[in-house]
Amino acid sequence: MRTIARAGRNGRVARGRMLETLVLGAALLIGAAASSASADTTLLNSKWPMYGHDPKHTFRSPFSGPTTNNLLPATSIGNIIYSQATATLDGVFIFGSGFSTFAVRADGTLLWKTPVGAEASFSTPTLDTNGFLYVGGRDNQLWKKDTDDGAAICRRYVPVDGDIKDSPTISAKYKDRVYVATGVNVYAISTQVSGSVPACTIIWKSAALNAVVFSSVSLADTVAGNGNSEGHLVVAAGTFVYLIDDNGGSATIFKKSAKIGMMSGPTPLVHPTTGNIYVGSLNKKFYGFKPDLTLLFAKDLGSKIWSSAALSPDGNRLYVPTDDGKLHAIDALTGNEVSGFPFTPTTLNRFTVKGYAPVVDAAGRIYIIGQDRFVRAINPNGTKLWEKKINGKAAPPTIVDGGLIVPSWDHNLYRFCPDPTGPPNALNVCGYTIDTTVP
Repeated sequence: MRTIARAGRNGRVARGRMLETLVLGAALLIGAAASSASADTTLLNSKWPMYGHDPKHTFRSPFSGPTTNNLLPATSIGNIIYSQATATLDGVFIFGSGFSTFAVRADGTLLWKTPVGAEASFSTPTLDTNGFLYVGGRDNQLWKKDTDDGAAICRRYVPVDGDIKDSPTISAKYKDRVYVATGVNVYAISTQVSGSVPACTIIWKSAALNAVVFSSVSLADTVAGNGNSEGHLVVAAGTFVYLIDDNGGSATIFKKSAKIGMMSGPTPLVHPTTGNIYVGSLNKKFYGFKPDLTLLFAKDLGSKIWSSAALSPDGNRLYVPTDDGKLHAIDALTGNEVSGFPFTPTTLNRFTVKGYAPVVDAAGRIYIIGQDRFVRAINPNGTKLWEKKINGKAAPPTIVDGGLIVPSWDHNLYRFCPDPTGPPNALNVCGYTIDTTVP
């Protein structure tokens, strides 16, 4: 656990105000940008720094989630929250809602709210190690902001009708860019000054894929299982899964899969050990591919799949919600249903929200929220551990140490965490130690 220090936060804000003042041509410079000696842009090693937790979009956490349905007071935001919340090192949850991005501290305090050009929609902020976030929106822009106060650093308009609904992925191979998809293309956009390339500039645009992309970009390894995430970019579009290579200043479509069912919502999951790729489709089938996109299996789950899958801690099974409200557990090698599943709730339920996903904690517990508005914790054997009803549908939850953060369509951010402990000036809450003397 880490305590938020006033000096540390003020120091980072002060440094943010002293960053370079280069005018970004087509990209509007709003605040201070990075100096010519910018630090590498790398993914923050926090408890949940991006949509899906990691660049392979496993939706699993190395921390344990809550074992009870204890619910702390909700934080009202004033608008629908479609995106997953990400977490800073010091216990601030950042997400988009309406025409703004928000930061809520682990004790439920709203720290800041700053605007974006249009509805943030489904794009989840991605956090880097330099104290910045990257988020898309329905204004067709990628925004770079300061995580301390939400101040905009720069933004890039992508001139295509398609919005940036997906969540940015920070490149592991090149430390100066993020990947986003909009329309029928994938883009690499600079995060900092790199040579003659200013921040928030389009570095490259991929060739057109066969349909509009509603998928974030996953990163494969150069050799399956080596963990470097510097291999192919993996993206789903229409009826194909694509492998795209970032060549530095350009992109090449390396390969596409055989034609499968239409995909609209799921992000491909790349297995961290085998490199296998998994995604569901609207033809009711859940697909497994080998790293070269050779078909491993196509399992008919009997209902449309709008959601991404989540991976178990041992990597042996995948959890897949389906339109009919069931949660399936699929063997990662054979595609067979695991004994004890599917989990079927007793209430009328559906999973029809694009980009939704369950999340899995270190103990193998699965956390899901359906359209019946129940937050549920499911044991690895398929039995229910607990459930609690909230007042609206929800975005994918976020696991923190001992807690679950749930952004809801009812305008609230919910915290399923043990009751806080400690004196008022050092509150232990949701796995963080918060200095409550800092406003």
